[in-house]
Amino acid sequence: MGSFEEDRQAARKALDVLFDKIVGAVSVLVEKDNRIAELEREADVSDKLIRERNRVLQALGCDVHGECVPGALEKVAELNTLARDRLELLTLSCQKVAELESKLAESERTVEDLIQEQ
Repeated sequence: MGSFEEDRQAARKALDVLFDKIVGAVSVLVEKDNRIAELEREADVSDKLIRERNRVLQALGCDVHGECVPGALEKVAELNTLARDRLELLTLSCQKVAELESKLAESERTVEDLIQEQ
């Protein structure tokens, strides 16, 4: 049998080993908790994106399938074409208005010239 001091030192070493294991386990738990929190944040972002996607699909529902991505993309393409066509018509209309305003200004000058000649 060992002396009291030897037993105390052996117990101390055993406690140190256990303490190191506990510190290691706590570190692993902290890392796992951090990863869980990160995954929860990512899941929240994914859920928000899915909700927004579903909202868009509901707004642009496919006439054949209801809420489907290909149908929504087709509608977006149609809306883009429609918007481009309307912009082109608006641009042409603005150009015509400018031409008419110019002609009106010229005719007003011509009328003033005729009035002054008389």
